[in-house]
Amino acid sequence: MKKSLAIALYILSASSPALWAVDTLQIRSVNFQAKVVELHNFAATSQDLSGWRFCSHDDDQVRQYSNSTGLNNVSVPAGGSVFIHWNNDAPNGDSSHINVSTVGTVAQPLDSGPFGLQIYFPPVSFGDGTTIGDHLQWSVGGADNGSADERSDEAEAGGVWNDQSSWIPTTANTLKIILTDNSGARLHSPANYVAAEPPTDITITDSVTTPENEFQITWSEVAPAGAFEYLIESNPDISNPAGWAEPVVTSEANYKEPVEAGNKFFRIGARLKP
Repeated sequence: MKKSLAIALYILSASSPALWAVDTLQIRSVNFQAKVVELHNFAATSQDLSGWRFCSHDDDQVRQYSNSTGLNNVSVPAGGSVFIHWNNDAPNGDSSHINVSTVGTVAQPLDSGPFGLQIYFPPVSFGDGTTIGDHLQWSVGGADNGSADERSDEAEAGGVWNDQSSWIPTTANTLKIILTDNSGARLHSPANYVAAEPPTDITITDSVTTPENEFQITWSEVAPAGAFEYLIESNPDISNPAGWAEPVVTSEANYKEPVEAGNKFFRIGARLKP
């Protein structure tokens, strides 16, 4: 009996690292503008995705299964990511960007919801939540949805989602969902994600001429740090719609340029960083 017990404990110990590795391959971001899903490897070793499969659902499509060979020969390096392009516009020559047509069938379109998405590791058993590597679900206003939640109960039972009725709240204008937990933890809830929204207001806080004879504009931040970048355009004649110069792009909430003769008008916009 003691010998059998020792063998059982040895088998459990040997299998634990493999389980830990697949749990740390997670969906880190969903970009609704670019229609791209990012899979990130939080482990210290690379992860082979051969045999891994997506299962996806929205308000009128359920159980959309990707191919069993769709991710064969794809490896995610330690600390790295691969990007699945739902619009099949992956850049050529970059193995980390993959067209969804290569992966297989998925729910379309990739939008702000309702939508449920799982990534399963082999041996894949879609009805068994313990083979779900990661799951997330989102909907406008966080409303429950009886179609997009088709695998939510398995995700809860498998310990990757806290509550099958909990949804990441989005709006019709949400740009991107971003995972904020970078620990590689298995269990997540809507509290572990942020939904990036387009900026609604930019307030100029100061405009001065600096000692270096530069004109400086400063404005209030309109988004979480690092999520947006700003576009500054100038025009010597505001009545001329064609007079706006090519935008200057910056991540900082200020802009300087050498002082020039005559008046100049500025306008500032913002967009989600690529």
